[in-house]
Amino acid sequence: MFLSLISINYLTNQNLLQHSINKYKHDTLSFVQISVSKWLEEKIDQIESIRGSIHLLDHKKEKNIIKHITERYTDILGFSSIYLGYKDKT
Repeated sequence: MFLSLISINYLTNQNLLQHSINKYKHDTLSFVQISVSKWLEEKIDQIESIRGSIHLLDHKKEKNIIKHITERYTDILGFSSIYLGYKDKT
């Protein structure tokens, strides 16, 4: 009788602990997913703002202005670098 009570108690505690671990893992992964999604959305918005600032400029004639804008955005947004590509592959 005593051994069966110990076994039942052990199995109950094991199930509760396993459930708690699984819930903690799920909650942690959900938090990370939300955080990464928000971070990516912010970076996409920042990249769109860069594009909005320079897409009307002539990249051959206004190279210095574009360089200045990208340098400023690199500093302000905390990017290590910004690369631009154009349809004429320049």
